[in-house]
Amino acid sequence: MIVRPRNPQRRDVQVVPEFGYLAWQTSADNPGAWAFHCHVAWHAATGMTVDFLEQPGKIKDLPIPAALDRTGKEWKAVVASRQIEQIDSGV
Repeated sequence: MIVRPRNPQRRDVQVVPEFGYLAWQTSADNPGAWAFHCHVAWHAATGMTVDFLEQPGKIKDLPIPAALDRTGKEWKAVVASRQIEQIDSGV
């Protein structure tokens, strides 16, 4: 469904009213795992988040950016040294 093809909204945050809905359209031309989530932390922790896999067959061939790899390793070291209990995804 294309709601306004001549002038679609171009933003990454939408406010959805209580009992409301959101019509969302995207082009599936960028391989990867893309998070779609609520920005209210406890909402995300209770499951209001989903990852869309776009062109999953191409994901395994994508390079992992050095900064992302380094950050992941650094976070694992922090958790191990401080006994941090991570209770949710951190979204």
